[in-house]
Amino acid sequence: MKKQTILTLLCTLLCTLGLQAGTIIVAADGSGDATSIQAGINLAAARDTVLISPGIWTGAVLIDNKPITIGSYYIADGDTSHISQTIIDGEDTRTGIIIQNCSDTVDTLRVIGLTIRSCRSNWYPNTVDYSIGGGIGIGFSVAKVIKCHIQSNRAFSGGGIGVLRSYVYLYANEIHSNNAIGSGGGLCGLGYNDMYIYFDFDCRNSIYLNNGSRGSDITYASHNTPTTVYLDKGSVDISDPYFYFFPDPMNIHINQSMISQVSHDLWVSPGGDNANSGISAQSPLKNISYALAKIQPVGSIQLTVHIMLGTYSYSQTGEALPLQPKSYVNIVGEEMESVILDAEQYGTFIIGLQAQDYLTIKNLTLVNGYATRNNLFWLDGTSSTDTNIISVENIHIRDSWVKFDAFRILSCHNLTVNNLIIEDSQVGSGFNIFVYETGNFSNFRIQRLSSTNYDMYNSSCTAGAISKPLRATSLQTTVNISNFLITDIIDTSQFWQNVSPGLSIGIEGGNCDLTINNCTIANNSSVTQSGGLNLSIENCNVQVNNTIVSGNSPYEVVTYAFNESNYAGISFSNCLITGGDDSFIHVSGDISHTWVEGNQFGLPSFRGGDTTDPLNYSLASNSPCIDSGTPDLDGLSLPPYDLAGNWRIWNNVIDMGCYEYGSEPWVSNDDPVVPAIAKISLTAYPNPFHAFTNLKVNLPSGQDSGLAAISEASINIYNLKGQKVKTIRLDARSPGEQFTYWDGRNADNVQCSSGIYFINLHVNGRTVSNRKVTFIR
Repeated sequence: MKKQTILTLLCTLLCTLGLQAGTIIVAADGSGDATSIQAGINLAAARDTVLISPGIWTGAVLIDNKPITIGSYYIADGDTSHISQTIIDGEDTRTGIIIQNCSDTVDTLRVIGLTIRSCRSNWYPNTVDYSIGGGIGIGFSVAKVIKCHIQSNRAFSGGGIGVLRSYVYLYANEIHSNNAIGSGGGLCGLGYNDMYIYFDFDCRNSIYLNNGSRGSDITYASHNTPTTVYLDKGSVDISDPYFYFFPDPMNIHINQSMISQVSHDLWVSPGGDNANSGISAQSPLKNISYALAKIQPVGSIQLTVHIMLGTYSYSQTGEALPLQPKSYVNIVGEEMESVILDAEQYGTFIIGLQAQDYLTIKNLTLVNGYATRNNLFWLDGTSSTDTNIISVENIHIRDSWVKFDAFRILSCHNLTVNNLIIEDSQVGSGFNIFVYETGNFSNFRIQRLSSTNYDMYNSSCTAGAISKPLRATSLQTTVNISNFLITDIIDTSQFWQNVSPGLSIGIEGGNCDLTINNCTIANNSSVTQSGGLNLSIENCNVQVNNTIVSGNSPYEVVTYAFNESNYAGISFSNCLITGGDDSFIHVSGDISHTWVEGNQFGLPSFRGGDTTDPLNYSLASNSPCIDSGTPDLDGLSLPPYDLAGNWRIWNNVIDMGCYEYGSEPWVSNDDPVVPAIAKISLTAYPNPFHAFTNLKVNLPSGQDSGLAAISEASINIYNLKGQKVKTIRLDARSPGEQFTYWDGRNADNVQCSSGIYFINLHVNGRTVSNRKVTFIR
């Protein structure tokens, strides 16, 4: 279309819209006033119109303190085909349009009739001054966005449109398939009583199938003037905070839902299709984020998103990260090392900030995370709500960068974390965990972490911390820590003092029983007065058993008591602490440590070898730690296997450290199953369970089983501490199927606490099969 023809068509329409007649034509072939959008904006004066010719436009677009109208030829002739033909493509490297400081009047700054796609906010990787809004970022302005298609964009907040302390009016826009690391995959408003977003009732917007860690479609991050949200299309047609999150009450009216939610387990595969049903492995969905949006539990019945083998990433499968969990929905990979979430150095993996509860997350490897503002794996409550029961198993985080925590869970009453691996990453902290009542933590492997060196204030590096916060003072808390391997953590911060590069324990307020068993903490270093094991406690006695602390610098153990503490004590039994008392540093407060029995103060003699091999820190044949553990195992809080999955008790004794020398495989950390005698079987269902779980046992004849005769059979139930909870006797004289149940009570008929339990089938004094069940009170 010739320039003169366009100008003729503009006359009537621009006057009708109330716009000034000054018009800048942007045409790539040189037939207009400018050959790039930014050049056209630079030429424009206030209240001019920048008219963009059809085509795919790349390059930065910034409108700064210049109230103009920018749009496609749709402005001129009303032809909607121009909208899809006039494309701003951010090439997944920059924000589509940045609008700032345009605070004239409501009718000044307008964006009309454009497609904005494949944009990414420029907060990453090297600038602190990130922008909100992947497609359009609006700050300190008054703007109208009309008839735009905004799709497949990414940002920290507001993947489609981000609004910061601005007044924005939306008319008939399509905002879909955008992603936010933080809040508001489709639309995010930031500000406090100085942000207003208007949704037109007649020219309704459609905002759907977006993803974010809070409010997948729309989020207001602060308290603001309430408005009514009118949508033509939405992900769902109800006011669900998973999709629409507002701090203040908000009325939402949606004509059409784009997701048909189901109360059914769902399967996901990289080779799947979101058009599939997803209700079986034969018809899987393609994206985990879509499965989480689609699945909808009813009541307290738990559902599961099953993630099949493969790599899930934005570039390869269109996966939108981070995943936002739901209460009563488990996220379960098929196998830890073969189910990979790849953040591709942009963003995080799993974030749930609305007290998502009663869920299990397991069997995932998380790689290439990058976060300056969030944690990589983060579950948290709200100011008024805590979580009750969360289980996390078999999570491997590697090759990532995060200013804060690689793994954070806060505000949980009953928490189980088993088999957590964090390695070869730059972090502020490997893990940061708060527990209120029951915390069972086993099989952590935290190795080769270093500081991000982000700035002077965020340059420390620690393996991690487990704490009881002051907020939980009134609660009686039990914390069990076992089979930790923490090695080769390097903290170079000189700004922060006494930051332990190894394991930090914080008990504030007291009322806590804390036991540390069979951990190995070695070769971690700091440039300040700190050490491998940091114990900061108040009104609490800590018991450390069978643990090796060696080769940490400048100290092995750091002790600190809060000022309010009346007593604080640490007891060491059958531990090897290289250097003994001389390796301790006491920071402040009234705290004491006691050497109970069986302790050693020399070197542990590790196997050595490749430092990337975890077994590098297993015991050498001449180690003084072999068979030197606690002789009396009654009541010891230990799982029945070591960090390598071998029998914990070998030769009828226990070793120091996280590995048992010379032991043989017991169970897989993923699914505890030992080689079973032929035709003997044990099943448990339902699992997890609330009231009871049915136990079905098949006991064949002695000849069929491979035994001379079955003289004794029983079911033994153990908790995560390795303590026997209950024995259920079986009839060994009656081969065939037998049925019984466990109602979550111990041998004294007292209801057990929520958590994971091991159900072992014993025949003739030998464990022949076992299952792991989760009891939820």
